[in-house]
Amino acid sequence: MRKWGAETEGEVLLLLEEMRSEARGRLSGEGFGLDVQRMEGSLDLRYVGQSHEIKVPLGDGAVLERFASLHHRLYGYTNPTAEVEVVAVRLRAEGRVEPPALARMRPRVGPAPVAERVEAFFRDLRQEGACVERAALTFGDRLSGPLLVTEYSSTHVVPAGWSVEVDELGNLHLEAGDV
Repeated sequence: MRKWGAETEGEVLLLLEEMRSEARGRLSGEGFGLDVQRMEGSLDLRYVGQSHEIKVPLGDGAVLERFASLHHRLYGYTNPTAEVEVVAVRLRAEGRVEPPALARMRPRVGPAPVAERVEAFFRDLRQEGACVERAALTFGDRLSGPLLVTEYSSTHVVPAGWSVEVDELGNLHLEAGDV
Protein backbone atom coordinates (compact mmCIF):
# COMPACT_ATOMS: atom_id res chain seq x y z
CA MET A 1 0.00 0.00 0.00
CA ARG A 2 1.25 3.43 -0.90
CA LYS A 3 0.06 6.83 0.24
CA TRP A 4 -1.36 8.92 -2.60
CA GLY A 5 0.87 11.69 -3.81
CA ALA A 6 2.64 12.92 -6.95
CA GLU A 7 5.22 10.12 -6.78
CA THR A 8 2.56 7.45 -6.26
CA GLU A 9 0.42 8.89 -9.04
CA GLY A 10 3.37 8.61 -11.44
CA GLU A 11 4.02 5.01 -10.36
CA VAL A 12 0.35 4.13 -10.77
CA LEU A 13 0.20 5.66 -14.26
CA LEU A 14 3.36 3.76 -15.27
CA LEU A 15 1.99 0.51 -13.87
CA LEU A 16 -1.33 1.01 -15.66
CA GLU A 17 0.46 1.62 -18.97
CA GLU A 18 2.42 -1.61 -18.49
CA MET A 19 -0.83 -3.44 -17.72
CA ARG A 20 -2.51 -1.92 -20.80
CA SER A 21 0.42 -2.91 -23.00
CA GLU A 22 0.29 -6.51 -21.75
CA ALA A 23 -3.50 -6.61 -22.15
CA ARG A 24 -3.29 -5.22 -25.71
CA GLY A 25 -0.78 -7.94 -26.58
CA ARG A 26 -2.91 -10.69 -25.12
CA LEU A 27 -6.11 -9.45 -26.76
CA SER A 28 -4.34 -9.00 -30.10
CA GLY A 29 -3.00 -12.54 -29.76
CA GLU A 30 -6.60 -13.72 -29.38
CA GLY A 31 -7.53 -11.96 -32.62
CA PHE A 32 -9.07 -8.78 -31.22
CA GLY A 33 -8.09 -5.71 -33.22
CA LEU A 34 -7.30 -2.46 -31.44
CA ASP A 35 -10.65 -1.05 -32.61
CA VAL A 36 -12.61 -3.57 -30.49
CA GLN A 37 -10.39 -3.49 -27.41
CA ARG A 38 -11.74 -1.62 -24.39
CA MET A 39 -9.77 -0.93 -21.22
CA GLU A 40 -10.86 0.59 -17.96
CA GLY A 41 -8.55 1.32 -15.05
CA SER A 42 -9.50 1.80 -11.44
CA LEU A 43 -7.88 2.18 -8.05
CA ASP A 44 -8.94 0.78 -4.71
CA LEU A 45 -8.42 3.72 -2.33
CA ARG A 46 -9.08 4.34 1.34
CA TYR A 47 -8.20 6.77 4.07
CA VAL A 48 -5.11 5.62 5.98
CA GLY A 49 -6.30 3.54 8.92
CA GLN A 50 -9.58 2.42 7.36
CA SER A 51 -10.23 -1.27 6.77
CA HIS A 52 -12.42 -0.80 3.69
CA GLU A 53 -11.59 0.65 0.32
CA ILE A 54 -13.53 2.18 -2.54
CA LYS A 55 -13.12 1.30 -6.20
CA VAL A 56 -12.48 4.61 -7.97
CA PRO A 57 -12.68 4.57 -11.78
CA LEU A 58 -9.83 6.37 -13.49
CA GLY A 59 -10.46 9.19 -15.87
CA ASP A 60 -8.81 12.50 -16.54
CA GLY A 61 -7.09 13.55 -13.30
CA ALA A 62 -9.05 14.45 -10.16
CA VAL A 63 -8.59 11.01 -8.53
CA LEU A 64 -8.80 12.37 -5.01
CA GLU A 65 -11.89 14.42 -5.83
CA ARG A 66 -13.66 11.33 -7.24
CA PHE A 67 -12.59 9.34 -4.17
CA ALA A 68 -13.92 12.03 -1.79
CA SER A 69 -17.20 12.22 -3.71
CA LEU A 70 -17.68 8.44 -3.66
CA HIS A 71 -16.70 8.26 0.01
CA HIS A 72 -19.23 10.95 0.90
CA ARG A 73 -21.96 9.22 -1.10
CA LEU A 74 -21.24 5.83 0.54
CA TYR A 75 -20.40 6.87 4.09
CA GLY A 76 -21.84 10.35 4.48
CA TYR A 77 -18.59 12.20 5.12
CA THR A 78 -15.16 13.05 3.75
CA ASN A 79 -11.93 13.83 5.55
CA PRO A 80 -9.94 16.35 3.50
CA THR A 81 -7.00 16.32 5.93
CA ALA A 82 -6.59 12.51 6.03
CA GLU A 83 -4.05 10.79 3.82
CA VAL A 84 -5.35 8.46 1.13
CA GLU A 85 -3.64 5.18 0.28
CA VAL A 86 -3.70 2.96 -2.78
CA VAL A 87 -4.66 -0.62 -1.95
CA ALA A 88 -4.92 -2.01 -5.50
CA VAL A 89 -4.46 -0.96 -9.10
CA ARG A 90 -6.88 -2.66 -11.47
CA LEU A 91 -7.33 -2.87 -15.22
CA ARG A 92 -10.34 -4.40 -16.90
CA ALA A 93 -9.57 -5.34 -20.50
CA GLU A 94 -12.04 -6.80 -22.93
CA GLY A 95 -12.28 -7.61 -26.60
CA ARG A 96 -15.75 -6.81 -27.85
CA VAL A 97 -17.54 -9.16 -30.21
CA GLU A 98 -20.80 -8.87 -32.04
CA PRO A 99 -23.50 -11.06 -30.54
CA PRO A 100 -24.13 -14.14 -32.65
CA ALA A 101 -27.17 -14.28 -34.86
CA LEU A 102 -29.57 -16.69 -33.20
CA ALA A 103 -31.44 -19.16 -35.35
CA ARG A 104 -35.16 -18.46 -35.42
CA MET A 105 -37.65 -21.30 -35.56
CA ARG A 106 -40.43 -21.38 -38.06
CA PRO A 107 -44.03 -21.96 -37.02
CA ARG A 108 -45.34 -25.48 -37.32
CA VAL A 109 -46.77 -26.57 -40.63
CA GLY A 110 -48.95 -29.60 -40.17
CA PRO A 111 -50.24 -31.43 -37.13
CA ALA A 112 -48.97 -30.88 -33.60
CA PRO A 113 -46.59 -33.47 -32.18
CA VAL A 114 -48.16 -36.64 -30.85
CA ALA A 115 -47.82 -36.80 -27.10
CA GLU A 116 -47.42 -40.17 -25.42
CA ARG A 117 -49.72 -40.78 -22.45
CA VAL A 118 -47.89 -41.50 -19.18
CA GLU A 119 -48.59 -41.72 -15.48
CA ALA A 120 -46.52 -39.41 -13.33
CA PHE A 121 -46.65 -37.63 -10.01
CA PHE A 122 -47.93 -34.07 -10.31
CA ARG A 123 -48.28 -32.21 -7.00
CA ASP A 124 -47.88 -35.45 -5.05
CA LEU A 125 -50.75 -37.05 -6.95
CA ARG A 126 -50.35 -39.86 -9.44
CA GLN A 127 -52.01 -38.60 -12.59
CA GLU A 128 -52.19 -39.43 -16.22
CA GLY A 129 -50.48 -36.82 -18.35
CA ALA A 130 -48.84 -36.34 -21.68
CA CYS A 131 -45.14 -36.72 -22.49
CA VAL A 132 -43.56 -35.08 -25.52
CA GLU A 133 -39.97 -34.80 -26.75
CA ARG A 134 -38.75 -31.22 -26.76
CA ALA A 135 -37.13 -31.78 -30.17
CA ALA A 136 -40.64 -32.34 -31.59
CA LEU A 137 -41.76 -28.86 -30.53
CA THR A 138 -41.42 -25.72 -32.64
CA PHE A 139 -42.27 -22.02 -32.56
CA GLY A 140 -45.87 -21.35 -31.63
CA ASP A 141 -46.61 -24.76 -30.13
CA ARG A 142 -48.72 -24.39 -26.98
CA LEU A 143 -49.53 -27.39 -24.82
CA SER A 144 -51.43 -27.71 -21.54
CA GLY A 145 -50.52 -29.72 -18.47
CA PRO A 146 -50.33 -32.12 -16.93
CA LEU A 147 -47.40 -32.65 -19.26
CA LEU A 148 -43.76 -33.73 -19.28
CA VAL A 149 -41.41 -32.23 -21.87
CA THR A 150 -38.34 -34.45 -22.08
CA GLU A 151 -34.94 -33.99 -23.64
CA TYR A 152 -31.49 -35.52 -23.29
CA SER A 153 -30.51 -33.45 -20.24
CA SER A 154 -33.71 -32.60 -18.42
CA THR A 155 -37.42 -33.04 -17.97
CA HIS A 156 -39.73 -30.05 -17.73
CA VAL A 157 -42.84 -30.57 -15.61
CA VAL A 158 -45.99 -28.70 -16.63
CA PRO A 159 -48.63 -29.26 -13.93
CA ALA A 160 -52.36 -29.31 -14.53
CA GLY A 161 -53.65 -25.77 -14.95
CA TRP A 162 -50.37 -24.64 -16.51
CA SER A 163 -49.37 -24.33 -20.15
CA VAL A 164 -46.09 -24.23 -22.04
CA GLU A 165 -45.44 -22.25 -25.21
CA VAL A 166 -42.41 -22.32 -27.50
CA ASP A 167 -41.01 -18.97 -28.68
CA GLU A 168 -39.17 -18.35 -31.95
CA LEU A 169 -35.78 -19.09 -30.32
CA GLY A 170 -36.97 -22.42 -28.96
CA ASN A 171 -37.34 -21.26 -25.34
CA LEU A 172 -40.10 -22.82 -23.28
CA HIS A 173 -42.37 -20.36 -21.47
CA LEU A 174 -44.48 -21.83 -18.69
CA GLU A 175 -47.56 -19.96 -17.56
CA ALA A 176 -49.85 -20.64 -14.63
CA GLY A 177 -53.54 -20.67 -15.31
CA ASP A 178 -56.27 -21.29 -12.81
CA VAL A 179 -54.57 -23.78 -10.53
